[in-house]
Amino acid sequence: MDDAACCSKSVVDRVVIVGGGLGGLSAAIQLRKRGIDAQIYEKNESISGGEGTLISLFPNGCRALNDADPSVVQKLRAAGVANMKSSVLTPEGNKIGEWSLSRHMEETYGQPMVAILWRNALNILSEAVPKDCKHTNFECYDITQIKHGRMKMGHACISKRKVKLLSSRDMQAPLVIGADGIHSVVRSSLFGPIKPRDNGRTMWRAVIESNLCTHKLLDTGTIATTANGRTLFVVNGVHGKLYWAFSLTDESSDGRAKLRSKSPLEMKERLLEEFKDWELATHILQATDPNLILERRVLDMPVLHQWTKGNCTLLGDAAHAVTPALGQGANLAFEDGCELAFQLSSSPDLRTALGRYEDGRRARAIRVAEQSQSSVGNRSQDFYDWLYTYNPSDLHERMISHHLS
Repeated sequence: MDDAACCSKSVVDRVVIVGGGLGGLSAAIQLRKRGIDAQIYEKNESISGGEGTLISLFPNGCRALNDADPSVVQKLRAAGVANMKSSVLTPEGNKIGEWSLSRHMEETYGQPMVAILWRNALNILSEAVPKDCKHTNFECYDITQIKHGRMKMGHACISKRKVKLLSSRDMQAPLVIGADGIHSVVRSSLFGPIKPRDNGRTMWRAVIESNLCTHKLLDTGTIATTANGRTLFVVNGVHGKLYWAFSLTDESSDGRAKLRSKSPLEMKERLLEEFKDWELATHILQATDPNLILERRVLDMPVLHQWTKGNCTLLGDAAHAVTPALGQGANLAFEDGCELAFQLSSSPDLRTALGRYEDGRRARAIRVAEQSQSSVGNRSQDFYDWLYTYNPSDLHERMISHHLS
């Protein structure tokens, strides 16, 4: 994709993106497609991460990325798995249902569902952004609104124990985009501290070698089991890897889920006790090195009433972090980047562009967030059709309606 290619003159020629995660990288790809110089500033030593984590790219996210660079979607598909079957089991291992979800999605919505390791997805998106546009060891600690957006940055030196601030430096740009996640510094600087919401559940995750697990129920594909406030989700066969995620509610465990494990070994022992009657769960846990297990509380954040202020705006989890129930976190961020890039290149001025971006995204983010809190049985097929048929071409129709109104 030629970075200089753009459909029309954009209202800004340069943006600064805070955060080099999936959302920030995808936004940079979208913006550069439209001729906007997008510069990413990441606080970590490198743009990497996602160890122990797998993500699902759904048709809506794939379509948003495809709008910017079809080769990126092709690479994601090659690095992941898009032809797996999905099964639902009882805790005892009895099969409730089985279907080919990935194939169904591609046949129905024109794009597949791709299961891919987070770190591999991050690397593919990072490779699509020129090296000189990615700046690491920069930590944003404040936003100052002047004639143009200005971001105070710290050029950081990473040590094993802490980040030491070596020198203060200001980065100025006509637009600053906060893509720095659920604990966004940009959001706090613009709107004050907003604490994420605890969902009363703890999740444990790991990625291990597939050949360590030989249980008869394990095949290439996904397995989901849920009962009594406990869930097990497995994705097996992603290029020789098996991803698992266990979760436990505070209510079902008499508050035990709230306790933080003191060591990796304690994490494993706790899970073996909580899921001792689940044969497949026990088999997977016994094959897992405890040092690979990640323990996190499940957090989300109500969609902000406002996520644009002056020459700054938010994107992805910084504006609308959702629970992992629908697997839509990264996909919504890809949509955000698609819409923001479109509005910046088709609106008469920056204020109008940011207003249209926020208006175009908020209602959709709210509906997805609400559905992420509901149980599977309460979600209609109409909702899934609406979710997965997101199409960037609809933005052109909205632009025409803006001009006519």
